[in-house]
Amino acid sequence: MYGAAFMAGTICACSPPRPVGALPPGRSASPAAAAAAPFVPTPAPAARKARLLAVAGALDDVYRARLSESGATAAAVGIVLEGELVYVGTFGVSDVSSGAAVDERTVFRIGSLTKSFAATTILQLRDRGLLQLDAPAVRYLPELARLQSPSSDAGPITLRHLLTMTSGLPYDDTWGTVSFGYDDAELTRFLEGRPRLSSVPGERYAYSNLGYALLGRVVERLTGQHFLDYLRTELLLPLGMTATGAKRPARGLAVGYYRDAAQNDALYAEPHPDDGVFAPAGGLYTSLRDYARYLAFQLAAYPARDAPEEGPLRRSSLREMHRGQSWLRWNADVPVAKKLAGGALSLSAARYGYGWVQQTTCAFDGIVQHGGYEPGYFSYVRLLPQHGLGVVVFSTTAAVGDSKTFERAMGVLRQGGVLELPSDNVSPQLAQRIAEVNELLARFDAARFRESFDPDSLRYSWLASIPEAFSRLKRDHGRCEPSGSPQRLGATEARWLLACERGWLSLSLVLAPTAASQIASVHWTEHGASEPIQPASEPFAPCGDEGG
Repeated sequence: MYGAAFMAGTICACSPPRPVGALPPGRSASPAAAAAAPFVPTPAPAARKARLLAVAGALDDVYRARLSESGATAAAVGIVLEGELVYVGTFGVSDVSSGAAVDERTVFRIGSLTKSFAATTILQLRDRGLLQLDAPAVRYLPELARLQSPSSDAGPITLRHLLTMTSGLPYDDTWGTVSFGYDDAELTRFLEGRPRLSSVPGERYAYSNLGYALLGRVVERLTGQHFLDYLRTELLLPLGMTATGAKRPARGLAVGYYRDAAQNDALYAEPHPDDGVFAPAGGLYTSLRDYARYLAFQLAAYPARDAPEEGPLRRSSLREMHRGQSWLRWNADVPVAKKLAGGALSLSAARYGYGWVQQTTCAFDGIVQHGGYEPGYFSYVRLLPQHGLGVVVFSTTAAVGDSKTFERAMGVLRQGGVLELPSDNVSPQLAQRIAEVNELLARFDAARFRESFDPDSLRYSWLASIPEAFSRLKRDHGRCEPSGSPQRLGATEARWLLACERGWLSLSLVLAPTAASQIASVHWTEHGASEPIQPASEPFAPCGDEGG
């Protein structure tokens, strides 16, 4: 399974020896939490919000068409700009028998979107000094010593391996359909059976729900609390997610159906089994309104800055969770590059982080995403951190948040100017140097050139050609003006566009690693007046619908 469902169970029914670093029974790690300020989502900038609302009708058309095409019975779509849920699209009915409408408070099962919540609890405990990601996991779970390694020279499983799906535990999305529901004693008996690893730890990616069940057990061992109790008090409530939990709500739930093609597409409500110890792998229910707060918290980690910390996990740890660490292939037949119908090229590369996937496609660099599945329920979330934007799609009976629909929605946002980068993206030092390059292109001045450029970098012979090159660019392209906002590629790197009388210039610069922060290099590409130019805020040009 790509997700999970519900959670119950008891804590450590087998009473194993208390691992190193674990707390005595009855004691909790939660009082040791750092006293960060409460998380308060920031409102979307007025101009960007207005641009998004202006294309809301076009977004409705995209998702309404997908609902009809897929056969889904309900969908809730949210787009968060920086810290605000700006776009809400609700389609279909939450219950076909009653015809109840879907709204932003309708509750859905989110399957494996739960994994990032579980990973957050591990990072909280790491930040509080209660565990080490690279220590052997048997320190916290002695029962892992029973696992059979495929070779005698294999290294130990670590918590980082469990987080990144590289522990050597076998791929188990199919096996998960029968193992979800284990209680703690059943999981212990399974481990006592000395299951075999499929690869040595750290060697390759294999999606493992069992790995996240084990991470939940680590939380319980170290805190003395049930995983769900810890999750609620240390993450959900601090974020104001009062409608999120692992219990099926008494009302307001969208019903997930199985569509039986052999019975004239008759719909049958899917059951809601108890996930037991597998809840950390996929046991949560939530609403669009609640999950938008979680997205706002993720986006608030960007950019890195000096502001005080807010919320239940520090910003650097959130960014660490998002960074891909193990190359991910959905299956052996998914290529990095493939040609689509009509000849378009599709590129996609992805790595698994801590409950998140980091993906690069033709259209976007550094998408942070995950999907979730439970019988009758489909969920997808994608963050574009550089753009301060997140998209989440919950649906029942069929998938509405697929990659092709995401690309169509991004096309609407691109055309509507919503993907423009936040205005504070570029530091004052970078902005100053960009302005100096623009001034040198408009009117070259040798003294200004020497002031702006790093003297050691100017010793490279190819930089000596810049005065002549800038003069030629002025002759060939005429007067140039900045187009759009510069894009920050790092603390010392940026790129930007100039719209000229005759064509366009795409430029990038790198600052020297000195206190003076002078320019170490500058590069440019010339474009004819008739060439389509993507805004500097878009790292890649779209080249086809992305798979995976």
